Amino acid sequence: EADQQLDIPQTALQSYNQLAWFPGEDPGTDYEVEVGQHSEINDIWSGGGSASAWIYPVDGGAGGAARIFDKDKWLFYLSSSGTKISYTFEHDSSNTTGVTDNAVLTVGEWSHVVINYNSSVPVTDAKIYVNGEEVEVTQTDGSGSYTSDSSDDFFIGNKENGSRTFHGTITEASLWDTVLNQSEVKELYNDGKALDATTHSISNAYLHGYWRNNGLATWTDLSTNSNNAVPLNLTETLLLPAGVDASRDNQGFLMNR
Repeated sequence: EADQQLDIPQTALQSYNQLAWFPGEDPGTDYEVEVGQHSEINDIWSGGGSASAWIYPVDGGAGGAARIFDKDKWLFYLSSSGTKISYTFEHDSSNTTGVTDNAVLTVGEWSHVVINYNSSVPVTDAKIYVNGEEVEVTQTDGSGSYTSDSSDDFFIGNKENGSRTFHGTITEASLWDTVLNQSEVKELYNDGKALDATTHSISNAYLHGYWRNNGLATWTDLSTNSNNAVPLNLTETLLLPAGVDASRDNQGFLMNR
């Protein structure tokens, strides 16, 4: 009954969340979480797709362009100071890029971010949501058809050559084989208490990958596809104690320890 005694320190007895921490530097070592190349997460933009994550940025990361997601032909990343969020889609002859017009992120705080894109329609239909709300972006349109990413590995928190390390932490990463509409984005945001994506109203049909930050251990794919992610060279973790709800930490994320 020691864990019920208020005058006995309980640090070692409490549940907590352990999140892998990205160092935001490029010292010649690839700090990243590698998912690899799997058919279920290839070309999710064909016909329309979405990518979502909860992020805690410290700054813009390595090169001022820290990757949230990187699959070579498409990128979702921070821009410069870490307060703007950007994307790039590669086309046969050029790139299409977009960046938020205003500083929509706050460093040192959690934000939920979503990108929507349909490679079958004009790229001006690409959208970014922050904390459940669509934000304005300035876009530069490329030309040519979208280039398939089916031969490219998928990374969380860096690009393949290790030169764009995220600085901070990322969790609740998910890929969807459909364009999430406003209400579906809000459902995933869940008023700031990260939703278990497997319980989303359309997860059974469209959730193609879902990774919860598991510290330095394997990030299990919690969708039905079993495309597990492996942290590489990460050594530091962020520890978050349990909150009022015993199933979640004090930031509202489901606990893993």
